[in-house]
Amino acid sequence: MGCPDNCSNKGRCVKGRCVCRRGFAAPDCSQCEAGFTGADCGTAMSGVSQLNTKDVTESSVTLFWTPPPIQYDTYHVTFASQKEGDQQITSQVGGKLTAYTQTGLAAGQAYTVKIYGEIDGRMGAESTAEFTTLISGPTNLQVVKTTTTSAVVQWEQSQGDIDRYRLTVTPNQTDGTAKGRQDLTLPPERDSAQIDGLDPGHLYDITLVAEKGRIESKPATVQVTPGPEPPSGLLFSEVTETSFSVSWTKPKSPVSGFKVTYTHTQEGEPVSVMVDSGDSTLALSKLSPGSSYEVSVISVLGRDESDAIKDLVMTRKFTVDFQF
Repeated sequence: MGCPDNCSNKGRCVKGRCVCRRGFAAPDCSQCEAGFTGADCGTAMSGVSQLNTKDVTESSVTLFWTPPPIQYDTYHVTFASQKEGDQQITSQVGGKLTAYTQTGLAAGQAYTVKIYGEIDGRMGAESTAEFTTLISGPTNLQVVKTTTTSAVVQWEQSQGDIDRYRLTVTPNQTDGTAKGRQDLTLPPERDSAQIDGLDPGHLYDITLVAEKGRIESKPATVQVTPGPEPPSGLLFSEVTETSFSVSWTKPKSPVSGFKVTYTHTQEGEPVSVMVDSGDSTLALSKLSPGSSYEVSVISVLGRDESDAIKDLVMTRKFTVDFQF
């Protein structure tokens, strides 16, 4: 009893069936066994090795791998979100590549990626890896105000769902004399924060990330130097029933001006007066007789303000001179 195609001259016919040489497959020994290719079917269709990821962002990832001994015509790459119900993304890339960047992924998602080669219409072994895209992070972190020992930062919120923000404040490495690190945890609805306890005139690095579970976003960063230096030596003089003068000692560091604020302690609203940087005295008038006023003076440098120095002063009471 004969065998099909005489076993393609790549095997022996035994009782009507082909016993193929190693690497060739029944029924007629004309094709390679699964997982092998080449003229003698001796080349294993192995998968890529050391499949790994880098440059992971909210929506993209770069795969890189070590190619197998066989040269494939193409690679098939499939990204599947581990979140139930999400669709797969499949791409076909050149067989000579050793890296590939995929875009259009969802933020904060765990993915399984599979890659296998194809040659002459036959598929090679599959290799897999797992990774998680970053969650959407805060952007445009900026310092909007500073005082001598504090700073206020503001940012644009993350676009996706997050659990919290983590704000880290550290003295810059070039400045080893400032106070130590601070870590602040903030609720997801926040878009600003005040940082207290800073050392005047020292440079700080501020880092802000969004967190969801154990996943964190790319950081937003900014630097800040608290300031300006406050004035000192607040004094009052020429006190009358309706006026007094206030003076202070200018700080040693440059300022663009001073802001003097006075408030009637019982019934008044705060009133602020700007004073040029060259002046250190201000006369205030049209005040109430026999009244207590709180007066504060701060240094101003651009949009930044120092801590205030303040004190209380009492205007004189009206006196009536009776003549008989």
